[in-house]
Order: sequence, then structure tokens, then C-alpha cells
Amino acid sequence: MRVVIDTNVIVSSVISAGGPPGRLLAAWQENQYELALSQALLNEITDVLSRPHIVAAANAGGVSPQALLAALSRGAIIMVPTLSLSVVTSDDDDNRVLETAAGQADYIASGD
Repeated sequence: MRVVIDTNVIVSSVISAGGPPGRLLAAWQENQYELALSQALLNEITDVLSRPHIVAAANAGGVSPQALLAALSRGAIIMVPTLSLSVVTSDDDDNRVLETAAGQADYIASGD
């Protein structure tokens, strides 16, 4: 099973490791599914996890954003989207999630 996870879920997993987003990432780390990302999603995740308030919140919860980024870079399947979408007008980054998943993933996990 292949899953694309939106940046908001990954960030939530760092801030609150015990919640559903944290459990979803833990399941990936336990090889219960394949995580699919694109370079655009990985860039967005890197940007958001580097923000000082996110780093502070993660560190307060005992989670290392840098370790998660390293794990994502090492273990996620990096997909190359085959189409360009512009269907989500309220948040263009959500189009990157759909592009990554289109025809290449079984599920999308998003907080949107």
C-alpha cells in the first residue's frame, strides 16, 4: 500500500508524536506501508520543519525534526508527478499532494 502524506500531517506528527499523525508516521517507520513523496513535497516539508517555532515545539516534545527529515529522505519513495494540477484554489500546495498521488498512490493522508 502506498500513501502520500500532506505536509500538515507530518508537521503535526512532530509537534504531537502521540496523536494520530504521529501514529501514522510510526506505522510507516514500522514498514506497514510505503510513503510516497515528490521532491516538491519534500522541499515543503523541509521548509516547514526548519521554522524556529516548529523546531521549538518538536524539541519540547522530544522529537527531532532533523532526524525525521533524514528518515524521510532515506526511506520515502520519491515520485515524479506525471501531470500538473490546479484544482485546489485555496492552497496551491495541496495540488502538489494530488499530483504526487495521481495514479501512483492508494491513499492520501491530509488534515485538509
